[in-house]
Order: sequence, then structure tokens, then C-alpha cells
Amino acid sequence: MQFTPQQMAGAQRYGSQTRIGNWYEDERLAEGRFKAFTDRKDRKLLASDYRRKKMDTCMQKVPLSYSEDKILRYGSVIQLESAEVGGILACDPFEEISLGSQTYLATVCPCPPQSPSPARMAFKVVAVNDPRLKDMATQVQMHKEMRDKLPDVEGQPVGYGDLFHLVGDPGLRVCESVNMRRPPLYLTSDLKTQNLSSKVSNKQAVFLRAGASSGTVWQFQKATHGKDGRVDRILGVGSPVCVDTEVVLQHRDTLMALSCERANIEPTDFGAEFEVCCDNRTTNGKCLQLLSETQGRTTAAAAAKAELRANRWMVRLGARDTANAGGGGSEEAGERRLPPEMTAENLLKKAQLVIHGRVAGIQCLRNALRSVDPAGNGKLDREDVRWCLHDFGLELDEEQSGILFDKYDRDNSGLVQIENFLSGLRVPLSDHRRNIVKEAFGGFNPNGNDKVGLDVLQHCLDAEAAGTALTGGVATPPLETLDALRAGLGVGGASRTGSVNQADFERYHEDLCVDVEDNTLFEDVVKAAWQTAAAAPAASG
Repeated sequence: MQFTPQQMAGAQRYGSQTRIGNWYEDERLAEGRFKAFTDRKDRKLLASDYRRKKMDTCMQKVPLSYSEDKILRYGSVIQLESAEVGGILACDPFEEISLGSQTYLATVCPCPPQSPSPARMAFKVVAVNDPRLKDMATQVQMHKEMRDKLPDVEGQPVGYGDLFHLVGDPGLRVCESVNMRRPPLYLTSDLKTQNLSSKVSNKQAVFLRAGASSGTVWQFQKATHGKDGRVDRILGVGSPVCVDTEVVLQHRDTLMALSCERANIEPTDFGAEFEVCCDNRTTNGKCLQLLSETQGRTTAAAAAKAELRANRWMVRLGARDTANAGGGGSEEAGERRLPPEMTAENLLKKAQLVIHGRVAGIQCLRNALRSVDPAGNGKLDREDVRWCLHDFGLELDEEQSGILFDKYDRDNSGLVQIENFLSGLRVPLSDHRRNIVKEAFGGFNPNGNDKVGLDVLQHCLDAEAAGTALTGGVATPPLETLDALRAGLGVGGASRTGSVNQADFERYHEDLCVDVEDNTLFEDVVKAAWQTAAAAPAASG
């Protein structure tokens, strides 16, 4: 037993309730950990909350398309069933195949076709509309003529050899922070490299990635059967793809077929699933057959091999259609209610709601942006603008800010024009309000000059009275200095010439009073802000 120096000197022993050591620090640390836990729990950031959200998102029900004539059409929502394992092609939009790569896991779920389908197993067939992604030069003229008869637009049949994208369900990409849909995920493949390959079989990887590219282009080919299988495939180019029929899904760029083998198991959060990759799996031997391009006769000049079941897939649609029995409708009459797409325009509207929710929001944002612009050239780095918006209550992640700022960074320099960005946040004045502002501008400009000096405006401005009218009796700090007025009226002519024209004056009121919904209140604010010309010196030209 060990004793303290006090005990060895004859002092009493510690009682059972005595605490020694860094007990206070340990207690504060435990309280801090508990507070952090409760905070994460309130914000639903716990691991259990994340898993529950993932399962709810991925397993939400999606109606499949229905086709009375059993023909696949552009715009159809389908499932792809593997002939080898009997499972359904699925995705996991929460699981990156490598950290920070923005590429997501694709597998085959060992379950039979379901209708309606879980969102992670539903894919939409989308036509390739970008001319840069089409490869018409490699198509035989006969095939091109057949394709012209079947335009690759939504609702038209998909033919063998036609190019398309497989797009994941948009409900998987909802961002709760801004209540918008991120860009959809496309089934993608790329050439095998030392850094990119399938984890289990070390073949050409298949994954999902946002945005269309050359790696997201696919085409259906007829599965080869028997001696004349290759002949049937070539002659069948352009004919409609039928559902519930074995087909080969070929990657256009690499000419590798989508493959799934029973031996390759991929562990996921949904359980053990099968790996999916791109690999041409064919039978052994040579069939020695070739199509004579004009007459369709077989010859002994080349070899052709039949695909194994690992390369064969079947398109599955919904079992019935209550909305439109004759076309590519959905199983349920009601439309799914999804948030709007995450575009620069929609993000700008979100920013407008946040900025306009405070008095003189745009003017305050302009001052904040200028405070972090030491060079004074009117350009800021994207991160600086992003953090200024964060201080105003608009939190944007890297993806969201990239979508928004791409609109104002046309030269891809990484810099955002401050005035162009602020112009996008403004809401133009209505004709009624423009007349009110025009009348105010002429009130202290009796001579009818095109411009008014800043000194005249400063003398006429009663910002305290305007703030009181705007906030319902709560006074706001007045604009007392010429620099403050110049900042409110913007840069350009005001800062160079010391005068303001009517367009600058209107823009000033767009910034200050855009959050005033009532026209009567707007008129009261304008009248309270600007005194009559009698109280001001003569207007300057």
C-alpha cells in the first residue's frame, strides 16, 4: 500500500468520499463530451442518425415505367437484372469508392425485381443529347438511316446500338441544407489503371459520378446465341430493345460489357452484394463466322464468341400502369414531389431570401465583401465570398458554392466580380416603385439635371428617419459621412465624379428596400429618407 507524505507524517487517511488527482478537469471533460454528444444528437449528426438517413433515402420507393408493347423507351425508369446472379444493379450514393473522389459504389443487390423499386435500384434511360458525346463517324450509313427513323428523344424506342446514359434516381441527391437536388449520378466506367480498378476482381471499374461525360455513354447489344448469333447482332442494330430479354450492356468508350460474377462478393452497408465491373466474358473456341455487310452471309474469315451469363442482363419494367396504359407512364398516378434542382439560379434565389431578410442586406453584404478586398479591384476569391455569405447565415459547401460562383467566374480565374454578384442578388424595382424613386430624385433636383452631387444627396438624406420608418419605430444608425453614402450608391461614376445619376439612385433603393413587400411602406420609407430640395443647396450638374 502506498501512502502520501501527509499520511506518513501522521495525518489521517483519506475518506471514501475524498477525490484526489485531476478530478475537476476530468469532470469538466466528461461534461464537455456529453454536451458535444447532445449537440450532435439535436442536429442528427450521430452515426445512427446517418445510417437511418442513408437507409431511408436509398430504400424510398420509386415507381417503375410501364410499356404495353414491352419496348424500352427513352425516359423510362428501369431495373437491370443480372442473368448470372439474378440480382438487381444498385448504387450507394453515400459510399465513395475512394475518399474524396466523388465517385460512388455500384453493386448488384441479390434480390429479385421489385415494383415499385427502391431508389438505389432504379435507373432512368436518358438520350445522349450532347453532340460531343456522340460517335456517328463509326456508324455504318445503313445504321445511321435506321437511327434517323427512331429519334433519340424521350418517349421514342431505344434501339440496339443507340447511345444513352443510365441516370440514378434524383431522390438520392437531395441536399437538406438548401432543400435542393444535387446533379444526378450517372453510371460510369473508365479504363483500368493502377489507381482505378474493381476492388475484388481487379477489372475495369464501374461506379457512379455526377455529370455526363464520355465515360457515361452505354449501348445495348443483342446477346449472341448459337452459330448465327453474331449475324443476328449486326443485323439487329437499330431495332427496338425489348424488355425481359437477355441483352449485353456495352460501354461505348472501351467496348467492354457490364459484368457480374457470383464469386465476387462486395461487402456493403446493405449486406453482402455482388461486385459489378466491365469485362468481356465469352465462351472458349472459335465459331468462324462473319457478316457480309451487304448480303448477311456468314463466312469463315473471322472468329466470334458467345457471351457468358455474366455479361447478360435483362431490362425490367413495372407490372402495370394506372396513369397511361399505352406509353412510358409510371405505376402510380401521383407525381413524386422532389425539391428543385441545384442550379445557379435556384441557389441565387436562396441567397436572395437570406440577404433580403435583413434591412439593407445587399448594402451590408457589399461592405463585408469590400472589407476583405484589400486590393480594391472589385474581385474576390471564391472562398472569401463563401465565408462572407456564411456570416450572413447562408452556409454553402464546396459543391454548392462551385455551382453558384461558376456563373460569375466566366474566365475560370477563381475570382468573383463583386458587383456582378451583387447585381444577381438584386430584385428589379416594379414600375410603381420606380416612379416613387423617380419622384424623390426629382424632388431635390428641381433643375432637372441628369446628375446630382453627392454633397447634395448627403445633405438631403435622413437615414435615421428612414430606418425608423422601415423598422417600425426602432431607429437605425444614420449614414453621416460622405464615404458611407458613396458606398451605398456603389462604385463607378459615383466614386470618380462625385455625382449620381438616376440609375445609380434606383439601384441604391433596390439594395436598401428590396425586403419591403408593402408598396405603401416603401413609399413612406423613401419620403422619410429624402428631404425636399428647399433644405438642400442648389443641385450640381
